[in-house]
This record gives sequence, C-alpha cells and structure tokens, in this order.
Amino acid sequence: MTVLDPGPSLDDVNLENDVFADRLPHETFALLRREAPVWWYDWPLGRGYWCVTKHADVVAVSRDTKTFTSEHGANLEDLAKNLNGLFIDAKCDPATPTPLANMATCLHPMGMQRIEKQVMFGGMPGTVYTVKLRVRGIWEPTKIQGGERPYDKVPFTVGGMLPPGTGSSDAIAYQQYSIKVSEPKQTYWLNDHGYLAHDIHKLDYQATLHIAGGSSVTVSMNDGNEREIANWTQDFFEGLAPYDTKPSLGQSLRLDVVSVATSQ
Repeated sequence: MTVLDPGPSLDDVNLENDVFADRLPHETFALLRREAPVWWYDWPLGRGYWCVTKHADVVAVSRDTKTFTSEHGANLEDLAKNLNGLFIDAKCDPATPTPLANMATCLHPMGMQRIEKQVMFGGMPGTVYTVKLRVRGIWEPTKIQGGERPYDKVPFTVGGMLPPGTGSSDAIAYQQYSIKVSEPKQTYWLNDHGYLAHDIHKLDYQATLHIAGGSSVTVSMNDGNEREIANWTQDFFEGLAPYDTKPSLGQSLRLDVVSVATSQ
C-alpha cells in the first residue's frame, strides 16, 4: 500500500530568521495562502504577529494605513504599555513601630495620603479597546455605593461612588484603589469589598476595562485621613518586586496587561 506524504502543516510553519538565510520558503507561504491567509504566528522571541499572505489582502492592507498601522505599536498590547507593570506603593511611615499588632494602623509618609499615576493609552481616537488587566493588591477593604459588579467574589466595581460621610468610620477614611478612564468616562474600583474594617486582603484577579484610543488613564490610591491599615498579616507576592521576599509594612497595587482587543 502506498502512503502519501501529507506535506507540511501549519504546525510546521517556521518564520525565524535562519529559515530565510539561504532561500525564501515558498512552500511555507503557499501553505499559508491555501490554509490560513490571515494567520497569527506565535513568535518564540516575543508576542507574535499576524501574517497576511494573499496578494489581494496584502494590497488592501498596504493601502489602508489608518486601520493597519504600527504607529502605536506592532501589537495591540503595546497600546497599554504604560499600564503594564504600573505599581503603587502605599508605604507606612518609616517610624511605624514593629512588630505590627493585629489590625494595626500606621501613618502615611508626608504627602503620600493620595498617590496618583496618570498614563496615556495608545491607539486610534474613536476606537474603543477591551483591555484585560491582572490586578494584584495587598490592601484594606472599602465600600462603594452603586455601580455594577461584573465578577462574583471579586471586589471590582464599575461605576458607583463613595457613600456620603466624612468621619473616621465612613468609607472615605478607608483607602480606595481605582482606575479612572477619560473616554469612555468611567471609574473602576479595585478594592470594593463591601464593608469597612481593619482587615488586610491579598487579591490576585483579572478584570476588563474599556478604553478609547488616546485616552488618559489615572490609577490612584486615595485615603480620607492620615492613617492606613498596616499590612499586619505580612502578606506579599512571591517573585513580585520590590517586596518579593519580604512584606512591606504598608499596602500596594500592581497592574499587568493580559490582553488588548478592539471592542465589538
């Protein structure tokens, strides 16, 4: 019985530089044109890229420089590069006595009662992108009034506001971690646990935001008084600098970009 060689498959496609050293791999491009004319290549040295191999498609892409542009980055994730790795370090005052007692508090260092970091999001103005973030926080709980909770058992709230009240037992006095997007205008609350207490939570979750190209994004920690709940549980994320081997006395927030896509 004769066994026919099926030939190369998409699993065999290799577009590394050394493949092109001696000749053009015409059979590879023929395979792509036949089976996957628009194909995502998982580049081993990076995030990967799209391969467009049919002549008509290449011409169309080349002529539409508004839609198909690398001006804002070769990958959509590059549009959110200013958010990737963003870190808020809500330290305790250096004079905080240790070891920390259960439910201990500490003073904010001078000028650190509010920490705000504003970044610009890339992309085309008028285009809205769906941005998935990994959120890692060691923080105290707060409580937000209204808004929507898109995920079960995750303290992530879209919209809403702080409840009224300015006293030490009101929500304003418990640190709020939030992301504010200028367009479409929205506030995303990251630590809305729905109650107030001298607790510390260690959270690691993913959440989705909607951000228009060219928008400003403000990530902040805000406290309505001069004290925060100290990290009396001594939590930290192993391998996540700068507190990868030893916990901070205070609180922290770290954001990492998981994916970016155009909204449907």
